[in-house]
Amino acid sequence: MRITIRLILSLIAAASVVVCVSAGWQARQERVRLEDDLGRRARVLGESLREAVEPLVSARFNLSDGLAALEKAQAKGVMKVLLEVS
Repeated sequence: MRITIRLILSLIAAASVVVCVSAGWQARQERVRLEDDLGRRARVLGESLREAVEPLVSARFNLSDGLAALEKAQAKGVMKVLLEVS
């Protein structure tokens, strides 16, 4: 009976180690995937904003041109901001 208890405790300990290692590995993989996804989204947002801002900077825009460009970017869904012009 004593050997049975040791065997059961050893199996529980081994299973616990396997579960912990597996959970840690999965969490690390998920973090890497999320960081890659975030980087991709940031690049897309940067490129979209560059397309909206680049012509304005090169043409030395005035205020109305700048507001029109922001409204165009907002309409495309690039920016989720509310513009309030007073």
